[in-house]
Amino acid sequence: MVSSRRSKRSGNFIDVKVACSRFGSKRESNTTFNPRSCPKTGCKARMHMKRRGRNKQPDAVACEKKGLQLVLDEKDVELMLNFFMCMKDENPDSFYAMDFDNEKCVRSVFWVDARGRHNYSHFGDVVFFDTFFVRNKYKISYIPIIGVNHHFQYMLLGCALIGESTTSAFVWLMRSWLKAMGGKAPKVVLTDQDRVLNGAVSDVFSNSRHCFCLWHVLSKFPENSDCIVDQNENFMKKFNKCIYRSWTHEQFEERWCRMVDKFELKEHEWVLSLYNDREMWAPIYMRHVFLAGISTIERSESVASFFDKFIHKAATFSEFIGQLIKSFSLELYEMEAKADFEIQNKQPLLRSASAFEKQMSMIFTDTVFKKFQAEILGMVSYRRKVKMRTQFSFELMILKNAKIPCSLEQKKI
Repeated sequence: MVSSRRSKRSGNFIDVKVACSRFGSKRESNTTFNPRSCPKTGCKARMHMKRRGRNKQPDAVACEKKGLQLVLDEKDVELMLNFFMCMKDENPDSFYAMDFDNEKCVRSVFWVDARGRHNYSHFGDVVFFDTFFVRNKYKISYIPIIGVNHHFQYMLLGCALIGESTTSAFVWLMRSWLKAMGGKAPKVVLTDQDRVLNGAVSDVFSNSRHCFCLWHVLSKFPENSDCIVDQNENFMKKFNKCIYRSWTHEQFEERWCRMVDKFELKEHEWVLSLYNDREMWAPIYMRHVFLAGISTIERSESVASFFDKFIHKAATFSEFIGQLIKSFSLELYEMEAKADFEIQNKQPLLRSASAFEKQMSMIFTDTVFKKFQAEILGMVSYRRKVKMRTQFSFELMILKNAKIPCSLEQKKI
């Protein structure tokens, strides 16, 4: 439902009011002609926007354009509200929320369909609030909330648009998401490395383990360490050795300190922040944390790359709704359905005589079983090597202790 007012002089819109088609209360009547397809249910979703005149003072303006209104016009808002209504009509278990400021201007929106809520009830161990599109200044400030299913496929557990990157905005988003999920917090929350996000996660998910996506951390290297890399050719070699080849906490600490001293980085703010947050991203500190494969080191495997064909930096809101939300969600569901069909009609190939491997092949999905199988094969291979080394050592010990005939002793090298 939209009402508007145009300037008599310029003909441009100067006042627009947008409300949900279900806004207001139902009127009682004995007879009804042409009943509404969308009956009034008391929905309070609405927005009021006014164009600021050049000759008016700031305090005379009811709602100055800001936040999401910088990218959403009245048609976009109407499209968004219709999308929410259709989502609720298709399944009442869908959920959406809108955040307004004191001037009734929309600041943030969040929504999740019924399938996302259902999936989280089964796969709620790890959740990733991905702020890639906000940090990289996409026109649509989109935040996908991602999980992983039993096929190790990404799941969409919610979507959000935020008008400002503040702690309060992310606190509202995370609380809205938690409410939609019945108050059940995940075991692990993944985010980008960001002070604002740190504050929001500690506020809302105080009992969850907060970790940083490794690819997001490393992707900040160009903007924070160009001068270091340019001046020191061996920096990345030392850095990678410290990150990926440290097998104990002590070894990591020792190598990090040597690296900082060698390249004179004690006063480097970003390097210092990495060290202070090391327990939230460095692999050696994450060995016992289940991350569901989300925290990758390659861009091609990251969540952000999964959206590449659905969203571009200058995408409009109508493109966003049409391509990303509908097409992306459909592709995810088709991928899951295909994987479900394959595990019901395909027997995994066993590669060892292990009874344990056979037992797990009847429990795990194909993707998870292959990861487990690789571990089984590695264990079998290791046992073979240990057995061969043990046998060789035993035979060598026998030879050393045996009496060697003179004819053979003379031929020793």
